[in-house]
Amino acid sequence: MDSEDGPGEETGLLSGRLSASVNTFHLGRVARSYVSWSTLKSSIIVILTIAAAIVFTAVNEETPELEHLAAVSQAHSLVYPIHKKSELIEMVLAIQPIQANDTDVNVTAVVNGYINELEEWHPIQNWTQTLPPSIDFQVRKTFDLGNVDDYEKLQLVVSTDHEYPLGMTLTVNWLWWLARYEVIYASIVLVILYVLIIFELVHRTIAAMFAAFLGLGLVSQMHARPSFEMVVSFIDYETVGLLFGMMIMVGIFSTTGVFEWGAVRVYKLSKGNLWTMTIVMCIFTAVISAFLDNVTTILLFAPVTIKICKVLDVPPVKILLAEVMFSNVGGTATIIGDPPNIIIGNHPVIKASVDFATFSMHIAPNIVICLIALYFYFWKFYSDDLHRDPNMSLKTDIKIWKRTLSKFTHIDATPSEQQVAAHLKTHIVELEDELRKKSGKVATIAELERKYRIKDYPLLINSCVVLSCVMILFFLHSFLHVNLTLAWIAIIGAMIHIVVSGIRNVDEILEKVEFGTLMFFASLFILMRCLE
Repeated sequence: MDSEDGPGEETGLLSGRLSASVNTFHLGRVARSYVSWSTLKSSIIVILTIAAAIVFTAVNEETPELEHLAAVSQAHSLVYPIHKKSELIEMVLAIQPIQANDTDVNVTAVVNGYINELEEWHPIQNWTQTLPPSIDFQVRKTFDLGNVDDYEKLQLVVSTDHEYPLGMTLTVNWLWWLARYEVIYASIVLVILYVLIIFELVHRTIAAMFAAFLGLGLVSQMHARPSFEMVVSFIDYETVGLLFGMMIMVGIFSTTGVFEWGAVRVYKLSKGNLWTMTIVMCIFTAVISAFLDNVTTILLFAPVTIKICKVLDVPPVKILLAEVMFSNVGGTATIIGDPPNIIIGNHPVIKASVDFATFSMHIAPNIVICLIALYFYFWKFYSDDLHRDPNMSLKTDIKIWKRTLSKFTHIDATPSEQQVAAHLKTHIVELEDELRKKSGKVATIAELERKYRIKDYPLLINSCVVLSCVMILFFLHSFLHVNLTLAWIAIIGAMIHIVVSGIRNVDEILEKVEFGTLMFFASLFILMRCLE
């Protein structure tokens, strides 16, 4: 009996195992489809954001223990008795602006401890700061009181060597012990930001906003939770306003078709020599980047370059790389050409002594040297690789479709995926047949000139007048001392540009503004203040 039932029972066991294996295989496919790298990445960011939100909301908004207003001079110091509550005490000192002719005005803060045996105050820690002229000055300084148990009493003394009284506001906060390692936490946040941006795990704007919120969460726990108004005040609106105004003006200017027309003219002037055309375009990009911020310049020139390269049947990657590097170097020549320069130029300390012309006169000669070095670098490594390929566009399409096909050729492909793969194979074969039949004829300069023309001459003239006036005001701003910042000049120029252009649909122009870039810089400003 056992011998008769053995094979059937064995077959049933084998069938059950196969069924279980198939079910496990399908479950694995389902798991892989739902637990993808993108889902995992988003889940980690969401979890960290929620954690930062919980940490941020766990404390109340900033309520300083003491705000003391006093007039401090050589003869009168500000004395604050310290009643120790933790090992770290934070001093926030706000000081009125001093006159421009008052040089080398120093403010000193000293933590003193009282020794009963000697009946005198002994300095434990001290800090000195030279005040910049003509600006409101605020500083935060943390004192470590971990080894002051031998002193009976403690006091904080703020003094100055200025002859006349200076108005000061002293705010004192007691900090959590974790604030000792705040430099480490700040470094971790910066590393997270760099990893997200460098490896393009998320969009750079999302990465900056995420890092800024992590910074706010850490500040809330180690110092005090800043109010919404304070967080908004972290943003440098001078920089954001300047970028916004320039993006609008350049967006209107680009609708005239002047950039495409200019690229074709450059190719004609270079007499069809691609190396000459590349260098002329790069130098032109560098010069434009000095007056329009290089982010906007590249956002404008990259699509134009890609179009021209597609028309000329030239691989665009190396030309784009050259333009980006020339734009970065050229934009550094002026205070408005590069977002970091705008941030530096709008810093209160630097702004008081360095104007537009001074900045450019000191930086521009070095930029010329860097551009010459860049020229020889690209001539050495890239000049021989520039050539026209009439079938470049078709070859690129075939390469893209083959890469797409490789994603549908795995072993466990579903019937629908197999059907898509079959259609892709047919399409690739058709493209390869078309490639073999191609004659290899390239577009002539005359054909390019007929295709790329100025679309709107009146708008071009108005745009040139407005942009020229704005650039002149940028230069004269440092000499005439007009009561307008660079941001106001750019925004007023943008408003005038919109009016004189006669554009009815403003939304169409606003679509050309890179709001993602503006949000990116706003988030970076908040992050930097948090790390400070």
